[in-house]
Amino acid sequence: MLDFQIKVREDILREEDGPMLLYGIQRLHDQAIILPRSKNFWPDQERLEIRYKMFKEAG
Repeated sequence: MLDFQIKVREDILREEDGPMLLYGIQRLHDQAIILPRSKNFWPDQERLEIRYKMFKEAG
């Protein structure tokens, strides 16, 4: 089961390119996604797991 956290690729976390990269992307790593109150609007767990597997394989 996913815990609804934002993950940023390791190569992006190591990159240095100014404040937009740092504050706009890198600092989001491991932050919780704010979910809607109604679970009916939550992201589909199955699809997220598929996309996360693709994300991990790409890095």
